[in-house]
Amino acid sequence: MTTEYRYTDRDVRENPKLAQLAYDYLDNYGGDFEPVVKALAIFKDEARLPTNLIRVVLNCMRHDANVANDLPAPVGYKIPRKIAEVVKPRKRDWDEPVACELKESHYAHSHRVDDELVRCDGIPFEINRETITWTDAKVKVPFARARTGKLIHMLSGVGWCQWHAPKMGHAYGWGGIGPYLSVETLCRYPSVIQKPILMTEEKARRFLADLPDEMGVCPHCKEVAEHAACEEDALFRNGQGRSDSEAESVLDPTSEGPDLSETA
Repeated sequence: MTTEYRYTDRDVRENPKLAQLAYDYLDNYGGDFEPVVKALAIFKDEARLPTNLIRVVLNCMRHDANVANDLPAPVGYKIPRKIAEVVKPRKRDWDEPVACELKESHYAHSHRVDDELVRCDGIPFEINRETITWTDAKVKVPFARARTGKLIHMLSGVGWCQWHAPKMGHAYGWGGIGPYLSVETLCRYPSVIQKPILMTEEKARRFLADLPDEMGVCPHCKEVAEHAACEEDALFRNGQGRSDSEAESVLDPTSEGPDLSETA
């Protein structure tokens, strides 16, 4: 696309297709141009952009050879000359919507009819759902580590999955973000690990065997686990704890297997 004009906010407001082109571009963007990177960060958090940022992304796309030829040309609005002899026609009532030429589903927007700004109520989408979805997950392994961390953390068993719907929640399938898992640790450092490397006890032991001295099991997690164990023993001694069958497994630590923290 070759044109001397740049996109304006008016282009974005009057043509809903431009916003969707910008969102599709951000979904697949892998560059490091600062204005686009900032817009992408806001898009990930809020799942949509204000008009001025959509305009910035579109003008950046004009210089991307991969997509420039697929963009419609900016209108390049000019201020008309005021002619005193021309009698202006009666303006339409803004509360009376005027449908635009778009036939597919789209949001409400403004457009021009006979050089007059009117509004279109849009066409409802067939699919409407939340753009970000959270689902609870039960974590069945006892350990995990962050992908860039040096410590193995003990887990509480609580977790959740997050994923984004594609195209503003109006299409099936996964979006450009997620799904990914987050897990809760016993300690508050960091308390939550996103995209963790889950580890069974056996896998954690093999991992620890080859680690340097500065890496091991998180000391804060071990402190929380030891404190919980002491409280459980106190309840048992006061007759407030488990039944006899359950107490046998507490009194006989060999039935639970060796303690991983002792070998860290």
